[in-house]
Amino acid sequence: MSSLDDLVEDMARLTDAPCTLEDPDFRLIGFSDHRGDDVVDSIRQRSILQRRSTEDVLVWFRGQGIEDSPGPLRTPADPDLGIVARLCVPARHLDRVHGYFWLIDPDGRIPESTWPEATRIAESAARLLNVAERRQAHRDAVFRELVEGGRLAARESAVDLAQEIGRAHV
Repeated sequence: MSSLDDLVEDMARLTDAPCTLEDPDFRLIGFSDHRGDDVVDSIRQRSILQRRSTEDVLVWFRGQGIEDSPGPLRTPADPDLGIVARLCVPARHLDRVHGYFWLIDPDGRIPESTWPEATRIAESAARLLNVAERRQAHRDAVFRELVEGGRLAARESAVDLAQEIGRAHV
């Protein structure tokens, strides 16, 4: 099974473009390297350095229809916000967006022939993000039971939490 970092690199190789993967709230999950000749805008730089995008950038991209797009979607440049044109590939699983792959594409050179494979990569990432979210929700519930439950529940929750921690490091 591929890791999210592997999938980000696969997407960058497929499209030959700098790539970031962000969650639905535009918090950075991963990013690919970029060559010296790649175009990098202030939005990508901020996302990588600050681990998230600003609210105005989030609102602008949502206004481009990314939340409802069933597949890859080209987003235009916005010089006022410092945005270079991109290809957005939503990472969907069970009709829910778990993240977005962002590919810098100022000249629209990423061919549509790569989009089916890009969608497959994004779906793989969405499945991984879904599993991670479910595991975290379970850990949160066990921890809550540990802290708020009675003595017997706390003992059982402590065992469950230890097992969860052990699985997370395998």
